[in-house]
Amino acid sequence: QAILGTCTDHRPHEITIEANPGDITLEKAQAWRAMGINRLSMGVQSFQDHLLQLIGRRHNADQAIQAVQLAQAAGFDNISIDLMYALPDQTMQMWQKDVQQALSLGVQHISTYGLIYEEGTHLTNLLEQGIIEAVDEDTELQMYDYLVEQLTANGFIHYEVSNFALPDCESKHNSSYWNNTPYIGLGAGAHSYDGEQRQWNISDLDSYIAQAMARHWQPEIETLTQDQRHTEHIMLGLRTNRGV
Repeated sequence: QAILGTCTDHRPHEITIEANPGDITLEKAQAWRAMGINRLSMGVQSFQDHLLQLIGRRHNADQAIQAVQLAQAAGFDNISIDLMYALPDQTMQMWQKDVQQALSLGVQHISTYGLIYEEGTHLTNLLEQGIIEAVDEDTELQMYDYLVEQLTANGFIHYEVSNFALPDCESKHNSSYWNNTPYIGLGAGAHSYDGEQRQWNISDLDSYIAQAMARHWQPEIETLTQDQRHTEHIMLGLRTNRGV
């Protein structure tokens, strides 16, 4: 509360909280608003129950829909949801239903991500065992094209490769990364960037608390060369509609 108060005392900020749909109640949402949090981001991922179970999510489709409605009832008028496509066994029809359901909820921001099979994960193990089947690249591209077409037709600005927002509802937090803006991270595992150096705190919570109590932080530090900063400027710029 003290940190948020300090931020909002100086000038209006976008203050986002990320939450799992299954954990949201009206009381929690109202408390967040009372604290000054004015943007809510939820990892919905899908409105298909069997796909949610497959990727290990704790909520179901009804809970996701209700979570958005509860947030709106608590006064949130800047809500973002995440969706995933190219999930195993996901059909084009399922994806079309998910996109239309997302549009029907009246949210202001939608982030979308194609599934990537990372080595050593549960889904990758299932894929290698032949228990699930990956969506082919052509279908994945069709899903992305449908997404872009539908969201832009409904007033969303495609301002970053994976992100869509209604006018003036672009994520200021995420945009700072793409615009190469310095930022500070507080807490275990948090990252900071000053324009030349990146540093990140130890991720183990007990160790972080011990360092904090001793007032002796030992973050990992990476110093970027001029060539690295130049390359990142180009790479990040190409992700956005602003370009380089």
